[in-house]
Amino acid sequence: MPRYYFDLHDCISVRDESGMDLPDLDAVRAEAYRALTELAANHAADDGGVQICTEVRDGDGNCVLSATLLILSKLHTPAMSDR
Repeated sequence: MPRYYFDLHDCISVRDESGMDLPDLDAVRAEAYRALTELAANHAADDGGVQICTEVRDGDGNCVLSATLLILSKLHTPAMSDR
């Protein structure tokens, strides 16, 4: 089974040195989405949102997938006249 490496980028970049064995590119995509949503959950308290990217490399170092998760948020407070 081929090995794939998931490099992550948010406020810092982390290069995956251990990798993960996955059967095909559909499984690679599913794992990338899982990793992005898990990381986004850890940023839940960030004001304004979060952008997290992953670049997936194959065993030869070729990029086979890049994915970005962008969440924008804005807190709305009641207007003074609404009180």
